[in-house]
Amino acid sequence: MKKITFLFAFISALVLTSCSSDDDGAIVEVTNQISYAGTVVNVSEAEVEDFGTTTEQGYYNLDFTVSGTNDNVPYEFYAELFSPVSGENAVFTPGTFNFSATTPDNPAFHFNIVTLRVDGITFDAIGGTVTISGGENNNYTIVADIQLNNNEMVTVSFSGTFTEI
Repeated sequence: MKKITFLFAFISALVLTSCSSDDDGAIVEVTNQISYAGTVVNVSEAEVEDFGTTTEQGYYNLDFTVSGTNDNVPYEFYAELFSPVSGENAVFTPGTFNFSATTPDNPAFHFNIVTLRVDGITFDAIGGTVTISGGENNNYTIVADIQLNNNEMVTVSFSGTFTEI
């Protein structure tokens, strides 16, 4: 009888622990800020430029720019993003875009140009991700975590209406 009770307790514990939530998708708080090298900059302007389908077959290109100032020093974050296009429905698809120095062989969400310009000095991405969500009426959320070529990180978090240029 002890073996049955022990077996029942063991199976119950196993079932209860295996039924816990596997949701590891953390909720990101959108701050409407650019953070770089210990400085936090409130975003005052957000723009999007629609280049449509590209000469690189199978991609749709949107460029996002968010900018602001801190102590009269301008900060500008720029991301040129490529989403895969399938079939005749050529639209930009929100998603998570990864750094790729060259165009991937198979269509994938990617970027090869992300820059941060601080007071006229430009730093280029060498890694990281940019996540875009939304899109209706140019309302987007952009969350970026980028490694720059000066060994610094820049994070961007903005949600709102992007002015189309």
